Amino acid sequence: MDDRTTITELSNMTLPVFIRKFNSMPLDERINLLKNPYLDELNEVIFSSLFLQVQNMEEVRELLDNKKIFHKVLTSPKNKKKRNILNIIGEDNFPLLKYIFESNYILDYKEQFLDYIDSIDYEQFKNILENIDLTKLNNLFFKEYSLEELEDIIGISSVNKDISSSFFQKVKMNILNPLGVLKIKNEKELLLYTKFNLLINVLDEFPEITLKNGVVLPYQNILDVKEGKVNKLISLLKEKGKASEEDLLEVSLKLYYIFGYDNARSIILDKFTNITPSAVNRIIDFNFKDHRREYRTKHQERFYHYGMENEMIDALNNNNYEFFSNLLYDVDEEKILWLRDESLKIVTTYKDNKSLNDALKVKLLELINERESKAKEDYAKDIRDRLSFKDDKKLSVNDLKELFEDVSLVDLLNNYNQEILLRLREFLLGNFKDNNDCLLRLIINREALGLNNLLGKLINQYDVIESIAKKNKLSLNSILDVIDIVKTSFFSLKPNEQDIFLSTIANIISSKEYCTFKSEEEILKEICKLHVERKNKVYASIPTIEGKSDNFSYKVAPFDAEYLLAAGVDAKNCFRISGKGEDFFRYCLTSNQAVIMYFTNKLTNRSYICPIIRSGNGIHCNGVDPKLEEDEKDDFFRAFTKAMDEIIKISSKESIDSERIEVATITNLHLEDYFRENNYLKYQLGTFIPIDFSCYTDYNKKDKENYIISKSDDYRENKYYLSKDRFYQERKEDYEFNIDKEYDKERLSIIVNSIAYSAIDYKNIPTTRKNKEKRTFKPIDVNTFKYIVGNKDWYVAIDDQYNILANLLPYDERAKKEYIKHLAQAPLLIENMEKEEEEYGISWENLSKNK
Repeated sequence: MDDRTTITELSNMTLPVFIRKFNSMPLDERINLLKNPYLDELNEVIFSSLFLQVQNMEEVRELLDNKKIFHKVLTSPKNKKKRNILNIIGEDNFPLLKYIFESNYILDYKEQFLDYIDSIDYEQFKNILENIDLTKLNNLFFKEYSLEELEDIIGISSVNKDISSSFFQKVKMNILNPLGVLKIKNEKELLLYTKFNLLINVLDEFPEITLKNGVVLPYQNILDVKEGKVNKLISLLKEKGKASEEDLLEVSLKLYYIFGYDNARSIILDKFTNITPSAVNRIIDFNFKDHRREYRTKHQERFYHYGMENEMIDALNNNNYEFFSNLLYDVDEEKILWLRDESLKIVTTYKDNKSLNDALKVKLLELINERESKAKEDYAKDIRDRLSFKDDKKLSVNDLKELFEDVSLVDLLNNYNQEILLRLREFLLGNFKDNNDCLLRLIINREALGLNNLLGKLINQYDVIESIAKKNKLSLNSILDVIDIVKTSFFSLKPNEQDIFLSTIANIISSKEYCTFKSEEEILKEICKLHVERKNKVYASIPTIEGKSDNFSYKVAPFDAEYLLAAGVDAKNCFRISGKGEDFFRYCLTSNQAVIMYFTNKLTNRSYICPIIRSGNGIHCNGVDPKLEEDEKDDFFRAFTKAMDEIIKISSKESIDSERIEVATITNLHLEDYFRENNYLKYQLGTFIPIDFSCYTDYNKKDKENYIISKSDDYRENKYYLSKDRFYQERKEDYEFNIDKEYDKERLSIIVNSIAYSAIDYKNIPTTRKNKEKRTFKPIDVNTFKYIVGNKDWYVAIDDQYNILANLLPYDERAKKEYIKHLAQAPLLIENMEKEEEEYGISWENLSKNK
């Protein structure tokens, strides 16, 4: 068969037949086919298929030296996916694409070249510019390297002359490839390419440089910047690994403008990422202070307070060893007896002496300070041990992007002058040394408490932070002071919302997963409102339990537990404000027919969250989130079963006779195979749950089943009703604050003002007046208090004029009894305080100053 006949026969084949034919050819026959002088007459479809199958053979380059074959390759038709031979070899055989574009023949195919460039993305085009010599093509587009040619290629008129002049200068110096402009569609893209040699898609309809990913950069600042140092930062960032050109630009500019070149360089080189010894000390200090704030609230009897001297005398008279044990850190019988004897010596020495109280006070403060020092030593050891396991960090470009993601560079450069920027740098970087304990280092290592997710806000609103700190005499070097500023100023928390931890707020608003339709501001506003509403819940129709089994511990969360607000974030599901499960989330936090249980794996410290609803004689868990690991399931269900058994047992003894809990169930969410394989009994749900509220849950989904985990011997049938059972959670002990200690005042101020503000809602006055009182609410100054006792929902205080200030939130009947008891004692307390002042001839204020 002659050569032409061979080509004719192949051209008449269908594509599948040709492919089978070609695949069966031996190598020598394939080579002969490529050398066929009539190959250029081959059917276009067959030719494209042939070329792609032989593209890796050595003979192909020789084949392309034939101009007819070259023409056929460059003019090949596009397939259904709008791809031709160039598109395919550009992805599969870059060296061959390089050979084609560096060929002398390419000069005749300007249209095809442009069509190919239009069809590829920026990354592919950048690869071509960097790795293929396009010198031959330059003359097709730039004959005189004039402004008119540049404007014609980009398709716009009146390009900024500073930009065009810089562009041509860099082309002349071989810093820029002139053909980079072939993908550029507007002046802002040309500016970025000229300044930074970055090809980035920019939306042209906005005044600032707005990238497709939503990042906004300041046009005028970038136009004016001397880009040399920014380009050095970009080069350093490239050394950290692969990153998009958008991310390189965003990160380099933010670091440059916020920190200046030298500091930005140090950040990129990870000079501020490792935990230093000084950082460890700072972390220990503010964590211990924060830890002790809460500890003092729960154990106020262990800290100095008014009347403690008399309590010590009573303890001696009544052999109350618990009083002495509370003053010690490492407690044993020998130390308690020693302390009793030491106290007795003081009382004996100063008996009938006016200095007795002073001597006892000195001893009490000495003991408390010694105990707190030892507590801090152990606390410090635990933190040091934890931090010792932290690996040295190396920040990627993506890490840096996420770190500064919320920073608005436009606002920053519009609002901050150089002096403010210098103070901002000091705020974040301290003394700028590599071994310091600066705030940025703590945030990078997630060791800055509630500030970990708020670096963007700290930068964007630094001027506000600075102003408030100055006005209120707060320290910008104190993590706790900065946290207080952020809570009250950035998030505008009302007095009865300020007991939400900043870390919880930051965690909630920074977690966008499963959120559907609300802004950060709306989410925060509704979270705070829900936080206040759920404080009214003091009992549930489901008993509160706590226990452990094998590797899991479990508990019903306290109704007012602050961490419940972030339950959906921790569970990694839609059980949150702005999620599909928002209504169910609200119901579980506020309804007396619901509780939320936490199960914690003691080996991994992972927690699992289980919302539980009561409907008559049954309690029903909506599921377990996050998803259990396979090797945890058996241990978990042993713990879950034990917990459900305990609830049913308590109910059998304490519930209303006709309202006992008899069965506990759970859905098979994430657990379909587990329940099938372990032969659990199905529960036939006969109503929608919750029965008194319509919301999105997993209980009634068609693809979900409910299974019985535990049941009583009396269980016969399902009964559905709203239970009247009341299982109260245990109240914390009343607190007495030492109002002369600053760390007490912080916590005290939050509690007192929260109660006073919330109490407005319970006043018998018109709504308009309530709203006015809230708008004009003036925080109570705890510095005027001589004495205060209270709990989370009431307080009784005596001020420096011996006036009684008191407030009660009426939703817990137990609180009323506590409140009435202490209110009745207040007049006698005032009388004793006045007598003491008269007897010793010294005011309580002056005595306080000498403490």
